[in-house]
Amino acid sequence: MYVITEIGRKLRFLLRVWRSSYKLKALSSLPTELKVTHTPNPVQAHRGELSGYQYTWVYATTIESLVGAVVIEEFGAFSWVGGQWYFTNFTTKPFTRNDFIEWYSCPRGMILPNYQYTDFQNWSGSAKLINKKTKWYFIGRNESGRRVKGEAEIEELGELIE
Repeated sequence: MYVITEIGRKLRFLLRVWRSSYKLKALSSLPTELKVTHTPNPVQAHRGELSGYQYTWVYATTIESLVGAVVIEEFGAFSWVGGQWYFTNFTTKPFTRNDFIEWYSCPRGMILPNYQYTDFQNWSGSAKLINKKTKWYFIGRNESGRRVKGEAEIEELGELIE
């Protein structure tokens, strides 16, 4: 039984590495037409809270268009672990346009020029109080139908907010 469990664990890890690599390659081929910022950056941790983990880093994530209107198709996060980015959404899959509409208060998921859309309760979690970083990405389609992206890193400090 141990052998089967260990094989399953290794296969899940390899699948995670492959998915991360595939998503990063797809992202690298897209032009940047969205600006993403995190505030505060760097950010200190809280005990518990939103994530369900022992430590949670809470920050605002803001997105705006650099060119024209963009309809968000998906977004998500990667964590930097062992010198490599790993896809780490708690759902194990990209967040959807409907998630974006709800969390960023953005009707139809359309980023309009000269407007900012913010999730004031974005978060990352961990069982350990460590320095880490997360890269958030957003993929959408511009007015000509071309897929575009925006991405930004947040530095999470291994320090508690007092």
